[in-house]
This record gives sequence, structure tokens and C-alpha cells, in this order.
Amino acid sequence: ELLARKLLRRRMAGAQVKCCDDSADAAAAFTPDITSAQSFAAGDATSSAVGAQESSTEQVALPIAVGDRRAEGESQESRGPFQSIVAILRQGSRFDREIVALALPALGAVLVDPFLSLVDTAFVGRLGAVELAAMGPCGALFNFIFSTWAPLFTISTAVLVGRATSRSERTRAVRLALSVAWTVSVFLVGASLIFSRALLTMMGTSAEMMPHGMRYFVLRIFALPAVFTILVCDGAHRGVHNTRIPFVISALVGAINLVLDPLLMFTSFRMGLGGAAAATSTAQYIGMVMYLRRLHRDSGNFGLEAIPIFRKVLRHSANAHTPQKADGVTDLLRVEDSESSAFTRSDFLHYFRTSGALLVRQVSNVLVWTVMASVATRMGVTAVGAHQLALSVYMMLAFAHDPLCVSGQILSGKYLSQSVYMARLLAKRQLALSLSLALTLSGSAQLLLPVYMPLLTSTATVETLAILREAKKILRFALCLFPVCALVWEFDALFYGVADYGFNAATLVLASILALIGVFVVLRVFPAAGVRGLWAVLTCVYFLFRLFGHTFRFFKSTRSPFIAN
Repeated sequence: ELLARKLLRRRMAGAQVKCCDDSADAAAAFTPDITSAQSFAAGDATSSAVGAQESSTEQVALPIAVGDRRAEGESQESRGPFQSIVAILRQGSRFDREIVALALPALGAVLVDPFLSLVDTAFVGRLGAVELAAMGPCGALFNFIFSTWAPLFTISTAVLVGRATSRSERTRAVRLALSVAWTVSVFLVGASLIFSRALLTMMGTSAEMMPHGMRYFVLRIFALPAVFTILVCDGAHRGVHNTRIPFVISALVGAINLVLDPLLMFTSFRMGLGGAAAATSTAQYIGMVMYLRRLHRDSGNFGLEAIPIFRKVLRHSANAHTPQKADGVTDLLRVEDSESSAFTRSDFLHYFRTSGALLVRQVSNVLVWTVMASVATRMGVTAVGAHQLALSVYMMLAFAHDPLCVSGQILSGKYLSQSVYMARLLAKRQLALSLSLALTLSGSAQLLLPVYMPLLTSTATVETLAILREAKKILRFALCLFPVCALVWEFDALFYGVADYGFNAATLVLASILALIGVFVVLRVFPAAGVRGLWAVLTCVYFLFRLFGHTFRFFKSTRSPFIAN
């Protein structure tokens, strides 16, 4: 059987080179070889079952793969990388149904954080220009913490759960991630409360904005344990290819925040800017409870012992009696013994080692955005208010595109385990769809800019109108380069899915250094550019450099996981 299959591969490779332009003759030439290989395999008495199964798989897969490889060879000879992506977009793909099945439910899950921020921005804009400006440094600090740790808890958990081969391994991975998340969040909450005023001062918050900023920041930071728990649970569900549950919970969290915002800010509570923070934090804690309840009920994948605080209670109850199903099979909520459930120092070190490159990457990434917010804050109320409005709209569009990144992360690892070739085909399709969606989003946002921007503020003061005008100018330029940013995010997700963190981190660190240098140059050489100059550096330097690096890695580098060595 092995000899027959080896001969079949050789003849296919020869036919691919010799018959590149004649698909019909090539397909006819391959058919007898496949049939003979099946007969040869069926005649082997010692491995008839395995041989028949593998031969049947080859019968379906090989003719498709040969045609695809021929098409890929032609595209590589005659097209560049982006021309190839456009060609794939026109042709359609076998992966589309699977991509949509994962990406559509993920839309709600990834939109929750920018939706909460946009809702807060819209309601705070009705309070006045000073309150809106105070959100800038506070949001930047909270986003620095959130975005630094988000990939560690979401992507790392998804990878660990996806690689698990049994329910007990998935449960252990989730418990480890939750333990780390709760420990880190408690430490960060304590440190942020102690140094809150110093942090806001470091961000350039003026005396006029400080009381509003302190109230908002303190109330938002109390929700950090809930935010980290949501990230871990989202990653756990991604690991088992379930994006529907995060969608449902995220939609409920957004609806709760939408109801609580006006209730706490404008009714009898009259909490102002603090009410916006309290509404967001309350909605996130409710979302945390819903996620933990779901972990408890999903006995097929995780079970209640996935939640660290319940492990000891369950272990005692499991010793008392072993639950039985109706058919006598032991219930899936069986609890591991204490030795196998306990975590050691090496477990935590391994978790951080596997996520080290992600952590370095995110620190560099968030540093750029935080420096931008700090510089904009020092430019005055108009500059930081315009930056906050533009950032809220831009991030809403970015997260609307993110479901494709979620599907790319999940499916790239799945198909790479089958073959490099299939993973490469999937990645090209993901990039093509990403480019198409980004062009649609940026074009629609440009056309509707005069419609939705006035909705974010209602007070027609001189300062508010100046903020709106500056924010529109920022978005007119930034939306033109949104497709570049979208391709970078899609490349990031594809490389995450195949655990290729090192090159991604190195590219982003270098891009961050160049962007920070660019910010310094703009402030010194072109001070009149203002906050628009900061956004020009972000899009033209920070994202374009990363796009060039990712393109080289994917299409040309011999060390790329998407290129067979």
C-alpha cells in the first residue's frame, strides 16, 4: 500500500509539471492510479480497514488538491501577493461556510467592548466638553491594562483548550487561566487605586478634568476581575469552536449597559461621568456571572470544576458519591483527585512562557496608543476630545471586522494540522474576505460620517463644535487607510492560530519604535499638524511597516508556518 501511494504521488507531481495547461487530461491520468491504489490497499489482509479508509480519503481529496495546486502555481508565477488575494476573492472558496459559521456569532462577542465605549462616549458627550475630554486619559489607561492582558487570556486560553485532547485537560487549562486572571486582576486593581491620581497626572490630565477623570477611572478599574474572567471564558469557547455563546452573552451585556447608562447618569441618581463607569462595570460583572454559569452547565466540554473556587467543594462531594447517568455511565462532572488538580509553580511559569511573546507584543502595541492619548491630552480639550471621538468610531469599525480574525485564528490551526497547503489556501481566503469587508466598512463610514458624528454629542457649544470638526478631519484621513489596518489584524490572527508569535512580536516592537520616533518628529517639525499628525504616524508608519513584514513572512519567508520546508 505504501509503495503504491508513493508511486501515485510521484506520478501526480510529474503530471502537475507536464500537464499544467490541460486539466482534463491530467484528471483522466490520475483516475486509474487512484483506482489501482485502492485495489492494492484492499488486497492487504493485515490493514484492510485502515487502507480502505485512507484510500477513500485520497479518492476524494487528491483530484481537488491537484487542481488547486496547479491554480496556485499559476497565480504565483503571474500575480503578486495582493493580486492573488483579489483573484481568490472573485473565485469563491470551499471555506466560506465554515468561516461564516464562526465569524457571524463572533461579531457580537468582539463588539462588546467597543460598543460599551461608544455608548459611554455618546452619553458623556451630552454632559459637556470637559467630561468628554476627561474620558480620554481614563480610557487610555484602562485600555492599556485591558489590551495588554487581553491576548494572554483570550488567545493563550483558546490555544491551550484547542490543543487539549480530553475534557480533563480542557478543564485544567481553563482553571489555570482563571487562576492567573483573578490573581493578576486583584493586583492591578490595588495598584491602580493607589496610584490613580499619579497615573492621570502622568497622562497630562488638567486640574479641570481631574475630578471627573478620577471618578470614572476608579469605578471602571473595579470591573477588572470581571473583564479578565470574560476574556478567559471567551478564549475557552473559541478553543472548542463555539462562538455562539460569547455572542449571546455579549449582546446581553451591551443591552444592560445601554439601559443603565442613562439611568445612572441623568435620572434621580445623577452620577454624571461616574454613572457611565458604574453602568459599564455593572454590566461586565453580570456578564462574568453568565459566563461562569455557562462553564458550570457545559459538562461536555468543561464542567463546574473548571471554576477554581468550586474545585474543593466538588472534590469533597465526589468522594461522598459518584453520580451515575441513567445508562450507568459515570457522569461527566467527575472531579479529578487532588494531586492531578493542584497547580505547581512550573504550571504558571509554563503558562507565562508560552504567552511571553504575546505579552511583549501587546505592551509595545498599547504603548503606542497610550502615548498618542497622552500627547493629545497635552494639546488641550479640543484635541483630546476629537481624538476620543475618532478613536471610538475607529475601534468600533475595527471590532466589526474582528470576527474574520476570530475565524482565521481558529481555522488556521485546524487546517495546518492537516497540511500546510490547506492552511495556506484558507489564509488566502481569509485575507481576501478581510480586504473586501474593510473596504465596505471604510466606504460606508466615510459616506455616513455627517450622519453619525453629530449623534455622539448634543450640546452645541463652541468647544463641542470644534471637537466635531477636528474628529471629522481625523476620520476622513484614517478611514482611507483602514483596509491596511484590517489586513494587518488578519495576518496577526492567522499567525496566532498557528502559534507563530515570535516574528509577530519582533515586527510590532520595531514598528512601535518607529512610530514613537515619528510622533517626536511630528511634534518637533510639524507642530501645526496637531492630533491629525499623530493619526498620520499611526496609520502610515505603524501599520504599513507591519503589513510589509507580514506579507514577507507569509509569501516569501522560508521560516513561515504557511510555507512547506
